Amino acid sequence: AAQGKSWRAYAGALDAVDGGPAPATCPKPVAGAAFPLPRMPFLAFHTIVDDASCADRIVGLDRLASDLKSAKGAPAFSYLVPSDCESGSDTPCRDGAPAGLGPADGFLKRVVAPIQASPAYKDGGAIVILADQAPGGDGADRSSCCTGRSWYGSDPGTDGGGRTGALVLSPFVKGGTTVDDPADHYDLLKTVAQGLGVNPPGYAARKQ
Repeated sequence: AAQGKSWRAYAGALDAVDGGPAPATCPKPVAGAAFPLPRMPFLAFHTIVDDASCADRIVGLDRLASDLKSAKGAPAFSYLVPSDCESGSDTPCRDGAPAGLGPADGFLKRVVAPIQASPAYKDGGAIVILADQAPGGDGADRSSCCTGRSWYGSDPGTDGGGRTGALVLSPFVKGGTTVDDPADHYDLLKTVAQGLGVNPPGYAARKQ
């Protein structure tokens, strides 16, 4: 924002459900607690939630369609988070609701095609689809978690980590290209920052 780049985060958890009102935006972070909305890290920072512009930057996914209508209306950086019902989790988001990969696939079908058809995407855009971590629980893959990265801590006792893939869609990416070099979320964060022409934040700045 300080360098004049617009951004917006779209959260499925903020969409109205069953005709009811949409939940309030920009809930305050609580010390020692998880993000107020799942997978929405922006809400962990008072510099964002205490700013008057927060309610226009953290919005429901239902706002995406109108933002995509013009290249000027689309943010330079958009961060999309599905609802709990569409996150791919094996745990139902509510009693009787479907879970797993089916709803997650439905979410991608609903949002990717409109983005690819938008003027902003056609003008040098990119879509990165990835998971925050591999599945946890008994037998979880911890191979990519918290080893050899002393600069941001180590927690080998958790189920976090594991290898995940990333799918990149862009007019500048040749179809069928694969990259086997190991990378983590800080690599992605640095790549996004470089694409926007801004300084990589936090630990991403330490990546080579």
